[in-house]
Amino acid sequence: MAVTYATPTQTTAPVANTTAGLWTFTPPASVLFLNNRSGQTINVRFNAAGAAVATHDFQMLNAATATLKASDYGVGTFSTVSVWFPTSATVASFNIRGA
Repeated sequence: MAVTYATPTQTTAPVANTTAGLWTFTPPASVLFLNNRSGQTINVRFNAAGAAVATHDFQMLNAATATLKASDYGVGTFSTVSVWFPTSATVASFNIRGA
């Protein structure tokens, strides 16, 4: 049976090199699908606000996709996902879904 991915609520809109984006899953997700076409390497933080270069759980290269399981990162589920986009990133070219 195929997994149906849901789109989270964008709690905080990202602004490149200024504000980390924050997405909230209701209910929390056990699997994430990330697609980074922002033009830059991004930093992702799970279940906490404020992803940055110094504080992140996962770094994702440009032109990459990833399917992440919460259990692989030591969390029961993903309730929030914070993403830091550096200067010159096109934040609208990032997609996040969860199941």
